[in-house]
Amino acid sequence: MYAETERAGLCEFLDLQRHALIEKLHGVSDDENGFRLADDDTVQSVVAYYREQIVASQQILGTIDLDAPCAWPMIASNLRWVAVHMIEETARHAAHADIIRETINHDEHEERRSDAERR
Repeated sequence: MYAETERAGLCEFLDLQRHALIEKLHGVSDDENGFRLADDDTVQSVVAYYREQIVASQQILGTIDLDAPCAWPMIASNLRWVAVHMIEETARHAAHADIIRETINHDEHEERRSDAERR
C-alpha cells in the first residue's frame, strides 16, 4: 500500500528504518563489546534517548513545509532533503548494526561450539 502523501511516505520509511535499527539492539547486553558512551549509559538508556529524538523529529517533520529551507546554515537545502538524508543515514546505521550483531552472534555460536567439542 502506498502512502497518501509524500510526507506520510517519508515518515513511514524513516520509521521503518528506525525500527530496524532499534531491533538490532534487542537482546544486546551492556557488557557486550564494551558498549559505553558514558559511565552511566546502558543499552536501554541510549535506546530511550533515541526514541525521544524520534518523537521530536516526527513533530518537526509533521508540521513544517517540506519545501521550507533547512534551519542549519551548513545545509543549503530544504526539509525534504533532510528527511531523505535521515532515511539514508538511519538505513546505513541499521545495516552496520546488523553486521555487528551478526558478528556477535557468530562469535557466541563459535564459542559454544568450541566448548561442546572440548567435552
